[in-house]
Amino acid sequence: KKDVAKKMQELLTLEWAREAPVAAVAQPANPLLEVMKESMADDSTQQEISDVPIRVPMLGEGITSAKVISLIANPGDDIEQDDPLCEVETDKALFPIESALEGKFLEWKIAEGDEVSVEQVIAKMEIIKSFSPPPVGPIQKTLDGEQAAETVYKPTEGGLPPHIIAQLKNVVPAHMTVMAGWSNIQETRKLAKETMGKAAPSPTVMVAWCLVQAMKRHPIFCCTINQNDTLTHNESFDFGVAVALQQDALDTAIIPNASELDGQAFMQEYALAIEAARNGQIRSKAKVPFILTSMGGYSVREALPLVVPPAIGTLFLGEAHWEKRGPDEHAQQAALCLSFDHRWLNGAAGAHFLHGVKKEMESFSLETMLAKG
Repeated sequence: KKDVAKKMQELLTLEWAREAPVAAVAQPANPLLEVMKESMADDSTQQEISDVPIRVPMLGEGITSAKVISLIANPGDDIEQDDPLCEVETDKALFPIESALEGKFLEWKIAEGDEVSVEQVIAKMEIIKSFSPPPVGPIQKTLDGEQAAETVYKPTEGGLPPHIIAQLKNVVPAHMTVMAGWSNIQETRKLAKETMGKAAPSPTVMVAWCLVQAMKRHPIFCCTINQNDTLTHNESFDFGVAVALQQDALDTAIIPNASELDGQAFMQEYALAIEAARNGQIRSKAKVPFILTSMGGYSVREALPLVVPPAIGTLFLGEAHWEKRGPDEHAQQAALCLSFDHRWLNGAAGAHFLHGVKKEMESFSLETMLAKG
């Protein structure tokens, strides 16, 4: 009977926790455990080295093969994201095949003049991922402002933790997708690498900047959802970027006061935010109305991201790819997949915002970004 009663109590406790997650109750200190934690602190960062196959991407609607014109990368070269690896030619145009990852080029599996097909493995690269094991469990954090305290949860391994599920229960999700031209972002990235070297912003940083500028002109996307299902408009807001961790864990890198930053400061804070998330540092999401996510390197073109309060919206950036626009014309495009909480805005507001983001991307200028102050 005692065992049955104990089991029932555990089940009730779990059900209650899903409905209203709270901060963990402080436990008596374990001196031995604390010593072990301290001894492991300096060794928490790990590295994972893996060989990644490079495949022929989609080259346009109805195009299944191409001829290799030139091999640009050489074995042993250090490759950065968006570096051209080779050039291939179809019946319609000449296309560069670019790297979606950073790493070391290992070998070609093709030669100049070869015919290659879409999805064929043409080369190998070595990539190194540095990460810290994701900490788990809730911690209590005191915040300045109207809310006295917030329960901040650290990331867990793959799947949705109970506190996220609880936050989703009142959300009414809506989704829409707009295709944005990618050639301007790509050309600006090439120019930035020529003039700034390794300090050049990545395409994702550029898109994040475009999102923040669009948010400033659409006040509803500067709002965060409170625990009592009311909205708070943030004159100054933070910005979130989804980050992949070890063992399929996810966390959100927080760029504080993103709406107040000039271009140079935004790039610096973006890099610091990503590093902080990967090192297990926790930042409050209380002033994060919007989150950017993507699956760079996995060839995912479209997705339906979740909206997790306090954020009012999430945007998934699809892989840039070639689309046929006419008999003899192809253009690079990327899908902007928006999810938002339908309780607070309608489809017209969502579409207006998406087209604002699209306009920012297609007219993006590095000079303008760095000139903002």
